[in-house]
Amino acid sequence: MDKLTATFRIVTPMFLAGADQEDPEIRLPSVKGALRFWYRAIDPEFRKREEALFGGTGAGAGQARFLMHLTGDVPARHAPSAEWKRSLRYVLALVKDTRNALLPGQTFTVRFVMKPNGFDRDVRRGWQCLLASVWLLGHLGGLGFRNRRGFGSVALEKWNFSGDGDAASLMNQLPLGVEAETPEEWMEILLKGLEVLGNWFPGSFDGRHTHLGPKCRFLAGSGQDEWLPAMQDGIKLLEEFRTTYRRARWALGLAMQVPQYKVKYQPEGRNRMASPAMFRIVALKERVFPLFVLMDAPSPKVRRFVKNGNRWEPDGDLQEIPGSWKQKFSDHLRSAGYSEHLREGDA
Repeated sequence: MDKLTATFRIVTPMFLAGADQEDPEIRLPSVKGALRFWYRAIDPEFRKREEALFGGTGAGAGQARFLMHLTGDVPARHAPSAEWKRSLRYVLALVKDTRNALLPGQTFTVRFVMKPNGFDRDVRRGWQCLLASVWLLGHLGGLGFRNRRGFGSVALEKWNFSGDGDAASLMNQLPLGVEAETPEEWMEILLKGLEVLGNWFPGSFDGRHTHLGPKCRFLAGSGQDEWLPAMQDGIKLLEEFRTTYRRARWALGLAMQVPQYKVKYQPEGRNRMASPAMFRIVALKERVFPLFVLMDAPSPKVRRFVKNGNRWEPDGDLQEIPGSWKQKFSDHLRSAGYSEHLREGDA
């Protein structure tokens, strides 16, 4: 059988657990969910192929076309969140001190085994979809609670393929960033990989979901020796932005409560909106650096609510999230020394 083996390094503490939140573990359903997200983010025609790869509940969809296994040693070292809660209180305020996290520096390996006749019509296309998902998770993604705010960042440390398919030749088109020594080198590798994926998955996004489209921006901070100061740097900038830009901050995730004024803001027609501004810590060969990914995403209208006793009541008309939020946030980061990078040919 064709097999893909991918080893990931944990770069920042990872809050990933099952029913017992004090016993963190690598959970394959969470890994699969993250891979599905990144596949949707890169293929404009994901709706035609997603269920064929990951499985689904639609007519004729069935199970995923691949099996996943954890191999080798699994991460075991963990520590309670109180270790970092004081300096990162802005993103850990709701986390119990007793909740444990898998510690950075450990690795885990996932083996993907393609089922016989897993892609009946186009095996090469199937491997492109899976390889793109794994590569993006290992360069831009994370796992577990608060992974859009830096926790659970992972790095694709190595991967290999065994079998009769042509996945190996496809893998060779995608460079790995962990060998880069500076943020500038890593960004060159990222943009080169995204150019390859753009050739694999041409077309235009319809704008109905979060994706790595032409308006996506990458903002890289300076190299650091340890993950904690890099996290502190990025989280401080997030907090400053939300304090300064009252309406643009809605783009960084909703619902948002302002307890001192008994006010909250909520997206129209749903309870929450995940932030399209993703923050992670990137692993270099010897160091790390903070990275913000400002993805393209639809912007719902926002409703203001005020608390009346035990009830939240709507207050005022629906409001728009300012279309300038991405430019404002980019300017905010660049004023702090971050460098902005765009995909090839993007404006």
